[in-house]
Amino acid sequence: MYEVEKIASLDLLSSSSSKKSKSTSTSADASGSSTPVLTPLDRQAKDAITLRARHLRDDYGKAESEPAVRAKEVLERIRFLVKSLDEFAHSKEKSGKVEKDARGVVDEIAGLFANEKNPLSSFEMLESGLVDGLLKFAVGQEGSRES
Repeated sequence: MYEVEKIASLDLLSSSSSKKSKSTSTSADASGSSTPVLTPLDRQAKDAITLRARHLRDDYGKAESEPAVRAKEVLERIRFLVKSLDEFAHSKEKSGKVEKDARGVVDEIAGLFANEKNPLSSFEMLESGLVDGLLKFAVGQEGSRES
C-alpha cells in the first residue's frame, strides 16, 4: 500500500499539460539532455494508473483502517528495535545487563523472522532500517570486542 500511496499522490498530467504547448516531441532540461514529452495518449494512461491507485487507496488503504494501524505499529516497533540495537552497538558500558538487554532485542528481531502468521516483509526490513541496523550492530559489536 505504500507504493500505491506514492502513485496515488501524483498529480494528474492531462489537466496540467493542456496549458502547455504541444508543438515539440522532446524538450531540453537544464543539463541540455532531451527528454521525451508525453503524448496525450501517454498522459491519459499515466492518469488512469494514478486514478486507479487513488481508488485502491480510498477503498482499501485508509490510514485509520485496522490493517493500516497494525502495519504502522509493527513498522514503529521494528524501528524502535533498530534504534535499540544502535544504542547497544555504540554503548561504552560493557555490563552484563547491557548484553542481556541486547540479546533480548536480537531475540525479538529473530522472532519477527520466525513468525509464520505475520512474517516480516522485505518492505518492513528496508523501510524500518532493519537490514542496515543489524549490519551496524554486528560490525559495532565485533569491533568493540577487539578493543
